[in-house]
Amino acid sequence: MKKRIIKLLGRLFDAAERSHDVYVNSRIKSRLGQCGNNVTLIKGCRFTPEKNCYFGNDVIAATGVTILTPDSTVTIGNKVMIGQDTMIISGNHRFNIPGQYMFDIKEKQEGDDQPVVIEDDVWIGVRAIILKGVTIGEGSIIAAGSVVTKDVPPYSIAGGVPAKVLGERFTKEELETHKIIINGLGKADE
Repeated sequence: MKKRIIKLLGRLFDAAERSHDVYVNSRIKSRLGQCGNNVTLIKGCRFTPEKNCYFGNDVIAATGVTILTPDSTVTIGNKVMIGQDTMIISGNHRFNIPGQYMFDIKEKQEGDDQPVVIEDDVWIGVRAIILKGVTIGEGSIIAAGSVVTKDVPPYSIAGGVPAKVLGERFTKEELETHKIIINGLGKADE
């Protein structure tokens, strides 16, 4: 009997935790600047402030994804996968006023905050860091642990610190076939 009660309590606890996660998830989604369909935010994601984050359709952000958008925006396209503990930061602190501690500087200068754009069909690996002013092109892959400080061209594979283009996702012919198929204009065997 004791084992049965413990098992039942475990199920109730799991159900309550799932219910809480759904509530937190829907609360965060309602505060986003835009939230498309089928957006999955795994427990532990943080967006500050939420209103500066724009999500397309079919986006998954794994545990611990953090998006900091102090005075700019982060726009995420459709069918994007963001790996665990990734950070996307669209702003910076000013640090170059003589006679002031960095901690005390509140005013910004031009370029301190710049939007981040992640286009459609992008996969960002675990613990990547994407900094202000970056556009990650459609169909690109960012390797785990990379620090992205510059734009990544479409259908590229980028990695490292700082991230550099390591290769292309497809050959020219494969890319043409890929685009035809995903745009619904044909099938691979036609």
